[in-house]
Amino acid sequence: MPRNPTSTKPQGRQVTHGLRKLALDYASRELIEGPMADAYRDRLTDIVGDSGGAEHMTGREVALAESAAFASLLTRCMLDEAFRRGSVVNEAGELLPFLGRGYIGWANLLRQNLVALGLKPDRIEKSANLDEYLERNGTQDAHGSARADPAGDPTQDD
Repeated sequence: MPRNPTSTKPQGRQVTHGLRKLALDYASRELIEGPMADAYRDRLTDIVGDSGGAEHMTGREVALAESAAFASLLTRCMLDEAFRRGSVVNEAGELLPFLGRGYIGWANLLRQNLVALGLKPDRIEKSANLDEYLERNGTQDAHGSARADPAGDPTQDD
């Protein structure tokens, strides 16, 4: 449906009419109780906090956070079940059915939602080789030989 060019309603802005709070409080309703609901609320609270807080999130971001919290809870339950069984394969040597496409699908959904929210792990800088790393961070070359410091040793008193 095309946008109304005469509309004065802002497009693509943050929700300011309480819908965000309603969505985040949904899991707190009395209909949803128990340890699973508590775990879901904890995960949702963590994700919302990592995203900058509910007051800075749009309705779409809240939906992503809810989906990520649910996917996180499901993947954790699947892993817990595998650990409870003591194996990731059944008697026939096949991967447990719930760890196949189910786990991979939920884990991928979790990853996609977290990336969409801007929550991805920091990249670790990779060194081209050991000599380069040691040159930046150490005092030995790759063969273990101490390198001379052309500026002298600042730890020694004159």
